[in-house]
Amino acid sequence: MYALMRIYQRILQLIVVSLLFIPVPPLPPAQAAQILRGPFPAEIITVIDGDTIQARIFIWLDLFVNVKVRLQGVDTPEINGKCGRERELAQQAKTFAETWLTESRTHPNRASDKQNRSKKIIDKAVVLINVQYGKYAGRVVADIQNRQGETLSAALIEAGLAQPYGVPAKWCA
Repeated sequence: MYALMRIYQRILQLIVVSLLFIPVPPLPPAQAAQILRGPFPAEIITVIDGDTIQARIFIWLDLFVNVKVRLQGVDTPEINGKCGRERELAQQAKTFAETWLTESRTHPNRASDKQNRSKKIIDKAVVLINVQYGKYAGRVVADIQNRQGETLSAALIEAGLAQPYGVPAKWCA
């Protein structure tokens, strides 16, 4: 009986060891380059600075995710910038973004804000498009678009409060 158990143990050991050498197809790489076209309705929680916001993104019925969103393709002055002019422009860019996002919420056809609040889950003022992972964990990069199809990135550039991403900053020049 003992000899039979030892034989079964040895067979089991051989099976386990042989499983280690079975080729396993590699797992697909992380989809860091994946772009989700959207649109994803969004509710703005806060504006962090001119090119970053915190938003609640609605992805399914009663299902949402809160995430930091960096604007695609632009760079605004930094709140803790290198010089006084950059810090002043950064505050202007943040205020501009807050105003732009607030104005995007207005509905000329609606009688009152009470109606707007009652429809907030299905009637978002802005949407995220072209969403992808950012360089930093927990943040995505996307375009924020209003009902008229305008993007916050383009509005910031037009107002002189942002420049295309990758262009050397001249805020302190």
